[in-house]
Amino acid sequence: MTSTPARNTKVMNRFDLTQRLVTKLKDEAVIGGIGNTNFDLWAAGHRPQNFYMLGSMGLAFPIALGVALAQPERRVFALEGDGSLLMQLGTLSTIAALKPKNLVMIVMDNGIYQI
Repeated sequence: MTSTPARNTKVMNRFDLTQRLVTKLKDEAVIGGIGNTNFDLWAAGHRPQNFYMLGSMGLAFPIALGVALAQPERRVFALEGDGSLLMQLGTLSTIAALKPKNLVMIVMDNGIYQI
């Protein structure tokens, strides 16, 4: 008899996370990647501090890095999907080297590559 590993039955819901984040923000900037992270950001509540990515796969983190460096007094959040992150994986080394204290990166992993 073989045993199967226990599955985590409490999977975090992507939209719930985005909505909870947006409701707690004031002047912080949020950069939404293409696809579901962007759609969730829009649905969670439009704010002038939100930047909605269209047609630029993998650029949420590089754009958020630019905003974080240009506005060091403002906290910046970046929402990106796992597939999009792979398109600009080298950005992580740049972010690690620059170490912006005001940048928060959130990667959504849904286990498949799709919008």
